[in-house]
Amino acid sequence: MVKTYQFTDTISSLNTSHEVLFEKKMRTSTIKRSKIFDEQSQIRFFSQITAPTLDLRVFFFNKITLIGNTDALIFNKQLYHQELNELKTYHSMKNRKIFVKFDRLLKKAISIETTPSKIYSAPKSLYISLLKEHSINYYHFVTENIPRLLLILKILQSKNNAHFLKEYTLTLLIDAHMPLQCIEIIRTMMPCKYSILFVEKGQRITCKKLIYCSPFWQSIDNIRGELDCQEFFIDTYALNLFYSFIRTKITTIPTTKPYRRIYLRRHSTQIRSITNLLEVEQFMLDNQFEIVETGTLSFLEQVRLLSETSLVIGATGAYFTNLLFMQPHTKAIIFYPNHPSINYGIFQPLADVAKVKLTYFHVTQVATNKRLDNTIHSDFYVDLNRLTNLLKVL
Repeated sequence: MVKTYQFTDTISSLNTSHEVLFEKKMRTSTIKRSKIFDEQSQIRFFSQITAPTLDLRVFFFNKITLIGNTDALIFNKQLYHQELNELKTYHSMKNRKIFVKFDRLLKKAISIETTPSKIYSAPKSLYISLLKEHSINYYHFVTENIPRLLLILKILQSKNNAHFLKEYTLTLLIDAHMPLQCIEIIRTMMPCKYSILFVEKGQRITCKKLIYCSPFWQSIDNIRGELDCQEFFIDTYALNLFYSFIRTKITTIPTTKPYRRIYLRRHSTQIRSITNLLEVEQFMLDNQFEIVETGTLSFLEQVRLLSETSLVIGATGAYFTNLLFMQPHTKAIIFYPNHPSINYGIFQPLADVAKVKLTYFHVTQVATNKRLDNTIHSDFYVDLNRLTNLLKVL
């Protein structure tokens, strides 16, 4: 079923009954300079960036409609979506099967493929939205959705808003098929009784009494063109919310001197796969690295592993979210493509917050997949002679 909505550029234009519980404007964030080991075995640096981040607001809606696996807000025949409002013609469209028609120049109307709407109106339930594009990706869930939940919980526990937790039971709206590690993170965070409602991709749900936190930062997909840092400029304020939680609430983190050297395995079936994978893994074993698959580990096991690690190496991927768990002054090497749209701000802010010494090792991209060739997601080759040289000077 396709429905067409009028596209609006502000939440207030939705004309729904709401209250702003929190507001923070005129924000900036800084990404420190990134250390690069290039194809000529030279160390160089990508400049530090300080730039504005999005205004941040937390809303309480009396009635609002959401769509699974999107950040869309709908009321009557109007729709608001912060990232769609910023799309240019060269950006990749997320969720094409949901957003089936959208003029990125005019931004007047949007047509959406959805299932029939479900209504959730239990009088004692307060719903919290954690729905978002890419949310079932571990990196995006930790850097985008977890900070939103942490801020909401902080606000609900404040003196001015304590009545919410007294009057209602919390129900978290989460995209279906969420990894167990992400659910485990929530379990460690929640200070009160709660339930989880899994929302299928494209499912429309209408909620009475919903808390919504606006995005801390943008994650607009640009995999072919020249980089504009504002397209994907991760907010260190958001990261620090999660980092502070980890350091203060998880008491099992080891504080002894880190000693492990680990290599994060990437399978040949994944995008951005390593064409000389077997040689790379043998190199790691010969150099006393443990080969680890973090996807098989629980959240707390990943926290412990990385907090015991002195050096981690691997191809760019969501598992490098775990840089946040490393101890200060430890080291990391990420295999990274040298591409016009590559963004060093994806992982550098995590290293900045955790005080990890991160090096980007440029790899040679290889044509193997017509759909992904000449993009940041192309497969690549790792020059092990250059990697040997880097390990000598690291």
